[in-house]
Amino acid sequence: MTAASCSTPWPARSGLIRSACPAPRPGTFGEAAITPRKPGRVGFSMDLGVTPVDPEVAKVVEAAIARLADAGAGIEASAPDLSQGRDVFHAIRGVNHLAAFAPLIAQHGERVIPEIHASTERAAALPIADYAKGENGRVAMFQRLMDFLVTHDFLICPTAIMTPFPAEWRRVDKLGNHDFDSYIDWIAITFTLSLTGCPVISVPCGFTASGMPVGLQILGRPRGEAALLRMAAWCEEVLGAYGKTPRDPVIRH
Repeated sequence: MTAASCSTPWPARSGLIRSACPAPRPGTFGEAAITPRKPGRVGFSMDLGVTPVDPEVAKVVEAAIARLADAGAGIEASAPDLSQGRDVFHAIRGVNHLAAFAPLIAQHGERVIPEIHASTERAAALPIADYAKGENGRVAMFQRLMDFLVTHDFLICPTAIMTPFPAEWRRVDKLGNHDFDSYIDWIAITFTLSLTGCPVISVPCGFTASGMPVGLQILGRPRGEAALLRMAAWCEEVLGAYGKTPRDPVIRH
């Protein structure tokens, strides 16, 4: 399989969506992964405007970002407006859930977990206009991101907004004083980037005082997997967290 980086700006706008990168250059993902490369201009957001972040996680992330900047990465506190991510995701995902799971619930309702019941019921009550609004919102988010990536090589944010929690938890209901509306909203910072369709990678960036792992998400340009892998390899070299063992999990009997 081959990959390509995109180090030049996109061509002029064509139709509704800016056209993709120039033709990819040959190369393998394996080669890219062992060829670290310091990035140029990089945007950073702690929360993408969609979620709270645990202060302990934020502290580790801020320290990692400072180390990357000290090592020469041109990191700035700048990001496109992706604040629609949560609403857009729920509208699009809800319709897909309704199509996929409603027949399953009708046949095996008692065997389907409550969260899927709730998600499907929520989607059934969703006006079709909200679904259309979600699709249009996704296009707008993508366009703003493409405009941002004309002048920035990558976008960085935390991988998760909180430290690992007990396996017995079915969902995360609350973080600090913030109540999550949906069982999946605690990962809004990841599914917001997934909506863009751009390549994203997660790299370890450090540990909390209690030994819990913390990571960084790095988003690259469309068809820019090779450049993203080189950037990730560079981050791993600078941060030095790769290969270190986090705290052993507590096994309860």
